[in-house]
Amino acid sequence: MYSLSTTHIALSLHQNLIAFFEQHAADGGLTILNDQGSPLVYTQIAIEVINDSIVCWRTWVLWGRRYSVIAIPATCILGGAASGIGLIRAFAVSPGGEEVYNADITRWFEVFGALTLAANIYAVVAISYRAWQSMRALRELGPNVVIHGGKYYGALLVVIESGVLYSVALVHTIVPSDLLPSYPLMMQPTRLAWRRGGRRGNGSRTSVDLESTKSYPLQPTTISAGPAQNAWYNQDISGTIGNSSLQLEGSAKAAKHPDAYVRLARPSEVPAITRVLTRAFAKDPAMNWYGCVPELVPDCESQTPSAQRSMRNLSWFQSAILKSTVLVKGLVTVVVVPSVEDGEDAEQESNRDTVEAREEVVAVALWLPPGKTLDMGPVTFLRSGIMKVIQGWGLTGAKRVLWDFSPAVERTLEKAFKARGLDRLDSWHLFEMVVDPSHQGRGYSSLLMEEGFRRTSPKPVHLEATTAKNRDIYAHFGFEVDEEHQFGVGAVDKDGIRARGKAATGYPEWVMTKWSS
Repeated sequence: MYSLSTTHIALSLHQNLIAFFEQHAADGGLTILNDQGSPLVYTQIAIEVINDSIVCWRTWVLWGRRYSVIAIPATCILGGAASGIGLIRAFAVSPGGEEVYNADITRWFEVFGALTLAANIYAVVAISYRAWQSMRALRELGPNVVIHGGKYYGALLVVIESGVLYSVALVHTIVPSDLLPSYPLMMQPTRLAWRRGGRRGNGSRTSVDLESTKSYPLQPTTISAGPAQNAWYNQDISGTIGNSSLQLEGSAKAAKHPDAYVRLARPSEVPAITRVLTRAFAKDPAMNWYGCVPELVPDCESQTPSAQRSMRNLSWFQSAILKSTVLVKGLVTVVVVPSVEDGEDAEQESNRDTVEAREEVVAVALWLPPGKTLDMGPVTFLRSGIMKVIQGWGLTGAKRVLWDFSPAVERTLEKAFKARGLDRLDSWHLFEMVVDPSHQGRGYSSLLMEEGFRRTSPKPVHLEATTAKNRDIYAHFGFEVDEEHQFGVGAVDKDGIRARGKAATGYPEWVMTKWSS
């Protein structure tokens, strides 16, 4: 039991060190370890349930194996196990960049904490009382009974038998930090907070997005808790949007921003990247098919329940795709331009905050290097946020992605690479490439492609195009069609929208490869 308690503390320290050093919490702001599906969290919950079971068993043994004595802690443990499952699920479906803990996670945490505290406090009292009774009974036997262990033997016996140290640790862990003395640095098992008195220009306290000043790949544990994380909800979507939302420079509607450039994404940009991906794929046939969408979403400002639900579910899926790419050590590159929202408040921030605030993500590319795929284990799968996707799209959506679409594409790639005597895994996968609809036609797709080809050369690059327009755009960049598939026949129309009869033609999708990059 004490070994498990030590392990629990070690896991807490590990989480805090990740948040403090890797995520740069020491730089300021209110920050947590935001990898909310981390196995560290699951392991801690499992340890607490096991420890609760041990103290319950000890109570049962010391009280003569009377089940009536452990009815209360046993009930608490069963309830704690159930709430622990609920807490794990809440972590798994929580979107990236969640500010501290969302309401759902907090509720589950409070229930779990209350039940495990109740079980431990009951057991400590019951065991301590039983130990006191035993010592008293021995002393009443007379002076001929010798009790070894010295003056403080009784107190030591109570501490060891009752597991009171573990209960004290639980109290320190679960009781909210607001009830504890206020210190500059408050470390708790699943969060690390470094409080700073600064405020934003609007006078409200916010969580500050943190990362180092240099560019670096997105890491699985992300710190991003800015306000309005679902800002795409009030944004306009215009134009034809497909798998890549690309347009050739020859048909440009506006000039490329002179300061636009490509770099690796930053952890603080997770919400912005998810927003761009969601906007760009809003009318994509494949996404409509996956999500069993009943009607096309006209734009993100639509107030119809159907449109809002479709956009929400798509955002959950894109968030999971983004996190999956990071978890398998893929690359996320972005095109950024100076933001048009330059106000006086921004000028009052530090240089680092100002630069970050004035850069807008306008295009995104997700790359999987050779040997990296989205074939993940169950724990990593949960960490990606798959539960949120299933909640939105249901099991039908998961089946379409994992069993209908993916195997067909893999068979095509295996055949195409085998015909050329190449190993399919020795290639890059351009998993997603999008340009925000409001920035299309400005050459940002070319920026992403050129930077990507410098990185991937001389390995082949493969991808999937879901519209004829995108197929032709990719052909412009040197991609060749390996095979055409027709997905959703009998279930959806050419736009991936639910249909019946003759309208349920399905939609085409092209597997393409650039053999020399």
